[in-house]
Amino acid sequence: MKNIFCATVIVIFGFITLKTQAQQFVMVGGQATDIAISPKDGSVYAVNASKNIKKYNTRSKKFLPYATQSKNATSVSVTKDGVVYMTSTAKDVYLASNGRWIKIPGIKTNEVICLRDGTIMALDTGKKLRRLYASKWDLATGLNNKSGGVNQVIGTSMNDLHLRMSDNSFKRYSRGNVYNLNGKPLKIALDHKTGIVYAVGRNKGIYKWVKSTKKWVLLPGTRNDFKDVAVHNGKIWAIATNKAIYYYDASKQSVTSNQSDFTGTYRVFINKIVSSKGSNIYGVMGVYLKTKIKSGLVPIPPLHRKPNRFWDYPKSSKRNARGPGITVDKYLNSSDKSYTSNSSSRNNASIDVDKVREFKLVGEAAKGNPTLDFEININTEMTGKDWGGWDRCKVPLKDIQLGKEYYIYHRLSVSAISFKVEKL
Repeated sequence: MKNIFCATVIVIFGFITLKTQAQQFVMVGGQATDIAISPKDGSVYAVNASKNIKKYNTRSKKFLPYATQSKNATSVSVTKDGVVYMTSTAKDVYLASNGRWIKIPGIKTNEVICLRDGTIMALDTGKKLRRLYASKWDLATGLNNKSGGVNQVIGTSMNDLHLRMSDNSFKRYSRGNVYNLNGKPLKIALDHKTGIVYAVGRNKGIYKWVKSTKKWVLLPGTRNDFKDVAVHNGKIWAIATNKAIYYYDASKQSVTSNQSDFTGTYRVFINKIVSSKGSNIYGVMGVYLKTKIKSGLVPIPPLHRKPNRFWDYPKSSKRNARGPGITVDKYLNSSDKSYTSNSSSRNNASIDVDKVREFKLVGEAAKGNPTLDFEININTEMTGKDWGGWDRCKVPLKDIQLGKEYYIYHRLSVSAISFKVEKL
């Protein structure tokens, strides 16, 4: 498994801006003013220019009418169970039921907020956060006691929220406390599947929040004319200032087996560990980039003085696999690089790693078949026994499709590590 990113980094307005290469946002037909993706099945919904709710049809590759065409919609939101909400020009809330819009009275708002755990919330016109419970919009007093004013709320639960304040400053609310974070995004969005936060930055590009560095990273190949973004399981849709609709196609950025010169900066993003539900993981992992020059095989050190080791938890600080299960079609085996089919997420769980390592290749080193080397020495406590040991997985850069999620199967611990590689 490998994650490689290539980037020239400049800090602007609290965001990391990356000089990018090929355009990776693909325009689809139609115009929209708001967009949302269902956490249940990845369906894409939009408010079109005529103020109607449309749903993207993957076969026809067009947005088609969804429910009654009310001609008064201003925003669309979707719950974890796939229930679609809209707000109207009169700031009323409706939900879709059997093709019709049913009004949910008791609030005036611009947008319904669907949290990851299924909680329904909204900011009323007085900027007070309310929760829909038993058909009533109750005040969420914990956050409302905080000063500063809130423009937007996303999150996993009422005790774990990310906020865009009235001055667009980015903050986190956790169990009664508000923490200042980096940047002043124009719009934020949560990927309910991965838990990663995305944003439209002040330069109108699309950014991803990296928890390990507490910084925003610009997506490779982004445009700089966006005003809205929605994400599900890494799939990104966005709306431009001219109302054009785009989706992000990571496959447009790829390394092919015909490439021999890998000059550039690469970022490896290690995302998650996947293991059995309730299992405990401990040990160490690192990622190395090695390449051949005339004098032999040489290591390329990570940028920014980062260590190669990205995960280090002794047995006394073991991590518990209790995050959401992940469906994996194929694992890349650590020992022999063959693929093992596995499409079940029923009995697995995950641990967030969320680490980044960057490597720069220039000159002779860029032409020496650079190879990522994942060294894994982790153990799993499971069924009253510890399973694990040292193993490694070497993957040539030429074999990696940039932007694609890979899973390395560490057979000794019966777990897997996911990563992606990008070139900037």
